[in-house]
Amino acid sequence: MHTHEAIETRALGPSDLPAIIALERASWATGLQADARLIEQRFALGHQMVGAWTDGHLRAMTSFSYTWFDPRHPETLPRTFVEFSSLPVPARFNTAFGYNLNVHPAERGGRLVRRLLQAALGHASAAGCAYLVGDGRCPSYNGSHDPPADDVAPNPEFRQAIDEFVRTGVFPEQRKLLLDPTLRLFSRLMHCRFIAIIPDFLPADTASGGFRVMYLRDMR
Repeated sequence: MHTHEAIETRALGPSDLPAIIALERASWATGLQADARLIEQRFALGHQMVGAWTDGHLRAMTSFSYTWFDPRHPETLPRTFVEFSSLPVPARFNTAFGYNLNVHPAERGGRLVRRLLQAALGHASAAGCAYLVGDGRCPSYNGSHDPPADDVAPNPEFRQAIDEFVRTGVFPEQRKLLLDPTLRLFSRLMHCRFIAIIPDFLPADTASGGFRVMYLRDMR
């Protein structure tokens, strides 16, 4: 992205649906895209979406719901992406569940993503959230070559760490989780820690083997 382009961040609403759908199609492989009906359902549940725009085009967005969560008990997290991304917002909450970070391929790794995350964290904090919990993709488990997803090579050491967790229940060392480039990006941008690994969280994400590595950001 050219540095002279102005970045606008703001909350999104149903009127932004065409731009959201265009970004979904540009950013995700077919099996991972959300359609208009699903996005409308998320708005109806009270979910929040924040977008970053340049030159009138939506170039990145993040989606999150609000819920109650105790970081001391990560085992209480939803076990599937469908549940994680479809919770109705309760009257009392302390946590934002971030289930979508959608960035146009041309903007990945740039300052626009930082601006978007700063805006989203500010939005959630202003609503009263003390924590952010997100589901981190880990495409180096199997590797990914499906456009428009990033070209990620499989990493045998990372895969072994995940498989060992499944066999033993022993959580991997942070350095092993950071072998995955997507998790490494989350760690760098979000200043978060990893708290859970959930098998079969999103089976359609074959690059990640269906796994999600859940992360926690303390916003207090």
